[in-house]
Amino acid sequence: MKERSELDAIKYALKVLVRVQAREDKRHIMDAHLNAEMREYLEEAIELLERIDDYDPTSISSERFI
Repeated sequence: MKERSELDAIKYALKVLVRVQAREDKRHIMDAHLNAEMREYLEEAIELLERIDDYDPTSISSERFI
């Protein structure tokens, strides 16, 4: 079995959470599996994982020399 890198694991988790969010968005409020607080936590988790996934260390160091 191929070993997954840590960044690949984060990308996979992000993809799963985005799918969960999409399914919850399709549900009527009475049929929802997550309450409002859980949905906020889910949205925050997705935003944070997206920041990790989009991180580019070269942009930070190149800005210092401009």
